[in-house]
Parts: sequence; structure tokens; C-alpha cells
Amino acid sequence: MLNSATGFVLAMLSAIFYGASAVVTKMISDQGVSVSSILLFRGIIGGILLTVLSWAHGRKGPTLENEMKKKALILSVFGSGATLLLLNKAYLYLPVGSVTTIHYLFPLLVNIISARLSKKPMDTSTKVILIICTAGTLLLFDSLKSSQLPGAVCAVISIATWSFQILYLEYSGLTKCPAAPIAVRQCMVVASMGLLCGLREGFTMGLVWHALPLLVLAAVMNNVLANILLQAGIKRIGSGLTAILCIFEPISSILLGYVILGETMTGRQIAAVLVILTAIGILIIMNSRAERDTS
Repeated sequence: MLNSATGFVLAMLSAIFYGASAVVTKMISDQGVSVSSILLFRGIIGGILLTVLSWAHGRKGPTLENEMKKKALILSVFGSGATLLLLNKAYLYLPVGSVTTIHYLFPLLVNIISARLSKKPMDTSTKVILIICTAGTLLLFDSLKSSQLPGAVCAVISIATWSFQILYLEYSGLTKCPAAPIAVRQCMVVASMGLLCGLREGFTMGLVWHALPLLVLAAVMNNVLANILLQAGIKRIGSGLTAILCIFEPISSILLGYVILGETMTGRQIAAVLVILTAIGILIIMNSRAERDTS
């Protein structure tokens, strides 16, 4: 039961850090820093921080077995790397809350695919909670203008890439590996994507130095803390429950977007947040009771 409770907390914390980093990234974009520069420097900074932390704990550096190195590369390219690229593009067209709200529809896809992979149908309580959270998420969403359509498309595609990230972490066996080596490779891929995009679209190096503190903050929250906490959460409670608890990502991004960026927050959105939090509370209570009954 303690392991499950820890998994709930870790999954929620990872979502909060992802949501907060989305707001910081939006702040960086608003300063005129290009997507390619953001990805390049976040990847470099995150990789350096993770390597230094590993050395500080007395390790020679993040290492993985050869088979897991390949799997970590696949995860980094088609999961976290592709998702970051898509979301950063989406922030150019949409408010951060709208982007993360569209993006959050991934739990539905994760749970459907996970049920098929495990050959275990979702229980009724999980279905109900998932429906409530998905409906609440749709209430968080604002209307779209035609000029914002490219951002919406990027956010929709990110549903598939992040679903792959969560499912592949669990079913590839990567959750059994140390989190830091995987996170380092994710940073390397993100930096490489930024470099490739920059060679084609150009960099905004002159603006990067002014935004450097925010880039460091985004790297710490997303590339280091959120990625490691996500893997730890999936290891303890599985991809399905972790995906549902990621609802705290759009909630935190909308609240912080309102407080920090001055983005609008309607009464409908506040009601949606309360409904979602109630559903998550019910999920936690039901899960603890189920564990108590089986122990």
C-alpha cells in the first residue's frame, strides 16, 4: 500500500512539474527565443545537470546495458523528444493552458492500449474516473481561432507521442533501469533535435543569454525532475493510473498561466478543476480500499 501511495505522489508531482515547465517555456518563447534554441539549450543543460548529479552520488556516470540503450534511444526520439518539439511549436499559437488541455487527452489512449497489451479489461471504476477526467479536461478548453489551428494540430499529435512515452516505459522494461541514464539520453535527443531544427530555421543566440535563468529552470523541472518522477510513478502504479494522474499537468499550467502569464481563467474552467480534483480523490480512495481488501 505504501508503494502505491508513493506512486500516486510521484506521478502527481511529475505532472505538476511538467505543467509548470510549460508555463516557463511559454515565457521563454514570449521573449522571442526560437523553438530550436529552447530545445538545444534545455537538452544541454538537463544533460549536464543529470551527469553532475550522478557523479555527486559516487557513480562514474549514467550507464545502461546495450539492449536498454537502444530502447532508451527509441523512447527519447519518438516519446519525449517528439513531444517536446510538438508542444513547443504549439505554444507559438495557443495559450499554454489550451495546449496542455488538448495534450491531456492522452490518458484515454494510454488506458485503451494498456488494456489490450495486458489483456486485462479496465475495471468499471477506472472507466468512470477516466470519463469524468476527460470530460473535465474538455471543459478546460477554450475555443479555437483559425490562426491557432497549427498549434492545435501539434498538440493533437503530441497525444500519440506522449502515449507512446508512457506505454513504452512500462512495457519495454525501462522502468527497471536507473532513471538518470534514461533521462540523460532524453536530454541528448532533445538537444540534437534543437540543433537540427536550428540548422534549418536558425537560432536566436542573442536572446538566449537573457532567458538563460528560465532555460535552466525549465530544464530542471522538465528534463530532470519530471522525467525521473514519471518513470518512478509508472514503476509503482503502472502506465494507466499514472496517465490519469497526469491531469495535474493542465490544471497546474492553467493556474500558473493565470497567475504568471495573465491568461484568462473562466468560471467553467474553475468548475472543471474542482470536478477533476474530486474524481482524483475518489480514485485514490478506491485504490487504497482495493489494496486493503487484497492485503
